[in-house]
Amino acid sequence: MTVSPLTGDTAAALGLAPGALPLFLREEWRGIVGEGYERLAVLDKDGKAVAAFNLHRTRRAGLRLISHPAFNPHCGLWRRQQAKNPAKAVGEVKKLHTALAEYLLAQDGMVHLAFPPEETDLQPWAWSGFKVVAQWTYRIDLGQELAAIRAGYADKQRSAIKKGRAGGQVQPTLDPERVLRAVRSTFARKGKGLDEATTTALLQAFLKPGTGFAFIAVENGHDTAAAFCAYAAGTCYYLLGGVDKAHASNAAGAMAVDACIEQAHGLGLRVFDFEGSMLPEVERYFRTFGGTPTPYFTVNRAPFLTEVALKKKLRHLF
Repeated sequence: MTVSPLTGDTAAALGLAPGALPLFLREEWRGIVGEGYERLAVLDKDGKAVAAFNLHRTRRAGLRLISHPAFNPHCGLWRRQQAKNPAKAVGEVKKLHTALAEYLLAQDGMVHLAFPPEETDLQPWAWSGFKVVAQWTYRIDLGQELAAIRAGYADKQRSAIKKGRAGGQVQPTLDPERVLRAVRSTFARKGKGLDEATTTALLQAFLKPGTGFAFIAVENGHDTAAAFCAYAAGTCYYLLGGVDKAHASNAAGAMAVDACIEQAHGLGLRVFDFEGSMLPEVERYFRTFGGTPTPYFTVNRAPFLTEVALKKKLRHLF
């Protein structure tokens, strides 16, 4: 197997209908992420694409870093399943991940790359000297009745949403600025910088019918919270949210998220993914929506001296 750039139409190269292309392999990401973004294909001995994934090459504190792109919870790996025999199928997966590990070992810089939850056999990376680390997201099975999904919310969350809807409302929006205002408010409150150019590009690319949706909680005439999701190939991802604490009730954010879950269910999607839940305060909030804790794996490697230095702050990864 060989790894090479995939520059043309991804769906055509993989032999997929456009609607079957996973969200994080959509063409829009080339324009959203910008410089350093790469779409790569894995080719078999006949030159046929058997897999595709994304990388983002950046610099952090002067160090080269290879990672999954911004707003992507993982590298978006898609692979063609060919073998029906279980033993042969496992062998194919190991062969693919061995090729990927060899490719990244030959690259210059640190590696921190996450894989989709479906990729559970990353043993070849460990054999190649990478540290394989589990992270978690929450996922809701949308195949249930909506009432059953909401019954899985924490009692306090259900009560807060009910009370919030009595005094406010939730509106769909296709206006990126309404979403951005709520996101800016949250970032400012937490003292974090927001990459407005990338965030705006993300909203402009996916906040449209057929690819994404957003809901705004409106209370006492103010937009108090926003939640934005994008979807493809049966999975909906919660990508952005924010709350204007100066005007919001305790239920504002939850009302917007609940509306997103309802919309994803109504569209007939299979899974609602909260796109990673590793920060304790974020995990506690996402947990209240009753999803299933779902592990996904990252592979991590750095030059020896760099790795020693990184252990002070990132011991869980390096």
